[in-house]
Amino acid sequence: MAKANLEKEESVFSKNQLLQAKRFKEKTDILQAVLNEKENYTIEQAEKLINQFLQRRLK
Repeated sequence: MAKANLEKEESVFSKNQLLQAKRFKEKTDILQAVLNEKENYTIEQAEKLINQFLQRRLK
């Protein structure tokens, strides 16, 4: 019996889809600034970019 591939494939979303997501309703301005229009992102990637943006130091 062959083992099933246990790796879960993560969904990816466009910038526009993430901007419209209820999950990121309060952070659309940040997403607008950090996401690239031509790339797709997982939820985890988007959250990581938001956190990096919020933790950066201002000069």
